[in-house]
Amino acid sequence: GMAISYIRDIFSQLNQDVIVEMVPWARCKLMLQRGEVDATILIRKTEQRASYLKFSEPILQKPIFLYHHKDKFNAPFKWQTVDDLKPFAFISGRGFAITNDLKKMGFNVIAETTNQRQIYEMTYLKRADFFTDFSDSYQSTVQQNPKFKDVIVQVEKPFKYLEYRIGWSKQSKKLDLLDKANAIIKAQSRIDQY
Repeated sequence: GMAISYIRDIFSQLNQDVIVEMVPWARCKLMLQRGEVDATILIRKTEQRASYLKFSEPILQKPIFLYHHKDKFNAPFKWQTVDDLKPFAFISGRGFAITNDLKKMGFNVIAETTNQRQIYEMTYLKRADFFTDFSDSYQSTVQQNPKFKDVIVQVEKPFKYLEYRIGWSKQSKKLDLLDKANAIIKAQSRIDQY
């Protein structure tokens, strides 16, 4: 998609060929740790990942929204600050970076699951107040599971914007390109938003 085009544009300006290969995350992580590949795209910066990666400037910013059961509130839910959300219980994904974000912000994460559909199911059954997701993921899940349509609703205001970067293997022989890539990203002074 758009992100791949942007990556190809950056590497073209670096006079570097780029090969984008889709592999499962566990394999990608091992390949990065071993220096078998130079970089990965569309990755969030975390402390754990910083042990084997250096990160570019953000290249993509994507909003993540809150979702709840339609009967939870009498009117469309509105919030101003994070403190407005702290009295509520969240369900989130085990191992998801957003789950760690919620916990660091002091939210009550009452359940964690490895299955995204289960998050929807638990909200459908009113076992949690909120969960977070991307609007395109929500649309896809509702399309595949029509019973969630018009029952699980999106809060209008984005919960936060997640930034995605190029993660360069610290073992890469082309790590010196990171500073040049960052200069290109800054010069274009844009962050693609989905």
